[in-house]
Amino acid sequence: MENQWSKVRQLQDTCEAADSIVLKLNWDMLREPHRYNQDFFYEEEDELVGFVGLYEFGNKVELCGMVHPEWRRKGIFTRLMQKALVEVEKKQYKTVLFNAPASSSSGKALLASMPCTYEMTEYQMRCLPSSNLKTLPTNEQISLRVANDQDRPFEITLDVTCFGYSEEEAQQMNQRIHKEVHQSFWIIENQNCPVGKVRLSKAEGDLWIYGLAVAPDKQGKGIGRATLSALINMHSKEPLFLDVEASNRHALKLYEACGFETFQAQDYYRWNGK
Repeated sequence: MENQWSKVRQLQDTCEAADSIVLKLNWDMLREPHRYNQDFFYEEEDELVGFVGLYEFGNKVELCGMVHPEWRRKGIFTRLMQKALVEVEKKQYKTVLFNAPASSSSGKALLASMPCTYEMTEYQMRCLPSSNLKTLPTNEQISLRVANDQDRPFEITLDVTCFGYSEEEAQQMNQRIHKEVHQSFWIIENQNCPVGKVRLSKAEGDLWIYGLAVAPDKQGKGIGRATLSALINMHSKEPLFLDVEASNRHALKLYEACGFETFQAQDYYRWNGK
């Protein structure tokens, strides 16, 4: 399988170079050991020329794919998508989203030909070592500790209250991500009491921040900013990455204030087909 992932990486590099884009293939999820019927490959003469991956987030699933520039307009993506949608139908997800780089003209043209409607834009942001600012506020002292099994109910509760998952979805998602490799889970504490959580994921050499959540009754006190500052200080010699919805102006301002800059935008389209 490792050889197959090398082919996927090579195809990604080829597509990104040809189109001057950055594809969001969620390598942390692709590397999960328990993926089953979530990755679809198309080869010609032992060369990988097409790929589509499914990425599950509770009752929502995202699809992202690519086709070698020299093999486009041959129905390859359509064939891969049809196979992927068979699996989507089996799982009966409530929301099915396709994502493509906002600057990808070929991606937009393809999605325009499909029964999809624009849903949202997501910014990918990074904080480079040179811009790592020590912005830890003095009015909210927080600490980070590694999460343990006893913290799981608290993590699930935060996913329900902060991200809108159902209890069952949050339990399933936490069970899955805690099995993933190259992940670290942290509990945010204020005065020795848990007030939030955050996850760090290492994917293809890049360190990503996911699932930053602060308990509703502790929000608006600078804890989110203090947590970001602590993470930046902890990893001052390497860049940090995160995603944020373009419409979430509050979070966007917070990240920018901590030294993060947008380097890529991804557009999401809701699948309306059957």
